[in-house]
Amino acid sequence: MTTTAESAESIVIDEQALQIAEYKPTAVALKKLADKFDGLVFEVTTTKGLNEAKAARKEVRGYRTALENKRKAIKAPALQRCRDIDSEAKTITAALRQLEDPIDEQIKAEEQRKEREKEEAERKERERVTKIRADIDFIKLSPGNLIGETAAVLKAAAQDLRMEPINEDRFAEFTQEALAAKQQAMQQLASMIEAASDQEELAEMKRQQAEAEAEAANAKAEPEQMDMTCPLQAPSHPIDTTPASAGERSRTVVSVDMGAPDGDDTATQTLPAAKEASPSDAVAAIRADLISEADLFSSAADAVIAALLAGRIRHLIIQE
Repeated sequence: MTTTAESAESIVIDEQALQIAEYKPTAVALKKLADKFDGLVFEVTTTKGLNEAKAARKEVRGYRTALENKRKAIKAPALQRCRDIDSEAKTITAALRQLEDPIDEQIKAEEQRKEREKEEAERKERERVTKIRADIDFIKLSPGNLIGETAAVLKAAAQDLRMEPINEDRFAEFTQEALAAKQQAMQQLASMIEAASDQEELAEMKRQQAEAEAEAANAKAEPEQMDMTCPLQAPSHPIDTTPASAGERSRTVVSVDMGAPDGDDTATQTLPAAKEASPSDAVAAIRADLISEADLFSSAADAVIAALLAGRIRHLIIQE
């Protein structure tokens, strides 16, 4: 068995510095053990040296296990106290919760109610703003939705928009924006009405011009005499062709009233003397005179002849 030159001071503990008094005897023994075994090398290859090493280990181990047992013994009351502390605190806590929880539930219920009211108010506010925004957008977009409509439709829309109420009860803080949107939309509609009116007037002028041109073309293309090869319908009132003593013949035509069965206006025209004519000739002559003398289009003259034959002209007299 040999020793080393290393000092045992590094493993020596000052027992005065210890807080646990029960550990101080072991700390004193540690100093003695250090002086005895620190740095000692045993000849464990020999039976004697091995036995000496085992004996040294047993001595040191004895102090260590004694210290562990002392620790447990010292700590046991502390552990029990800790358990008592926890258990009794738990019991008291449960009793306190019986008082606290009902109060806490009331507070939380009120807080939740207020939160629901807040959320509901926020939802209603979003809906209010969304509706106002939709109304303003409708006003802004109304002219664009009427593109291609007639002037009458545009005027009706402008009148409806003019009567649209813009007030704070409806638009609240967005009233000025709504007024601006309405003013802009009215200006747009006014421009659209003017443009549509101009287009409609131009279209009407073109229609009238085309109609006049078509009537002129028809008048030029139609023959001056009626087609006498077609049988004439017998008039509902007779045509009087009795010769007169006078040296001339006159024709009295009661004009056609298209809204009544009988005419009520009379126009008289005196023609030069001619030979006695047949009813067909008289009708043809009347038609020719209506075209040449009365400046009627052939279609209008045919309407008079048709009224004559249908009996809507009251009387026609041909006299020589």
